[in-house]
Amino acid sequence: MLVINNGVYGARMAQMASIHGFNVVELTSPWTSPPELGQIDRMLRQDPAIEVVSLVHHETTTGLLNPVAAIGEIVKQYGRVLLVDSISGLGGENIDLAAAGIGLCVGTANKCIQGLPGVSFVLVKNTEMQRMQDFPRGPCIFICQRCTSISSARAHPLPPRFKSCMRLTKPCRSCSRKGCTTHRALPDSCAPAAGWLRIPGAEVSPTPSSALQYYHVA
Repeated sequence: MLVINNGVYGARMAQMASIHGFNVVELTSPWTSPPELGQIDRMLRQDPAIEVVSLVHHETTTGLLNPVAAIGEIVKQYGRVLLVDSISGLGGENIDLAAAGIGLCVGTANKCIQGLPGVSFVLVKNTEMQRMQDFPRGPCIFICQRCTSISSARAHPLPPRFKSCMRLTKPCRSCSRKGCTTHRALPDSCAPAAGWLRIPGAEVSPTPSSALQYYHVA
């Protein structure tokens, strides 16, 4: 795994990956500087063992926005997987999952989406979810495999936090109606429109049994 480390959360991502036994290669940049795209290209070209490139969309500590779309183009060129932590970017900054070729995107209900803390999610490309079914089972892989089977049955893997999930519906409906960047500026204009969070490149798979829904990237 190649981790773009140019902030606190990029560094934490590298630490977490190492703890879970991944072979981690770091591309380190100053906290206020985006990574050098040429270096990413060279590292992927020279090291075929790198399967995943991971980065933080918006580094909260400095406000740095990493060039997700440009990095995604390079990752696609070499047929690798792009993992994006968009905890503090999703719902506030423009991000097109399909165009950038993002395989996995991590988000949360609070931050820009303006729901309550306690609900987090991962937007996973269907092909990546299927590929994980064949991985040797460890704690994280087991959870992914279990979520896949339960999602196809329109169920929920764990008892959800219903209050937090229900509170998430209002901003998500606003995003669906007005678009996420408009929603951020108009948090109180939550009309009861049909649909959920509108993210370019994401296809919603509804789960009628609870307020929480699964998102798969087409």
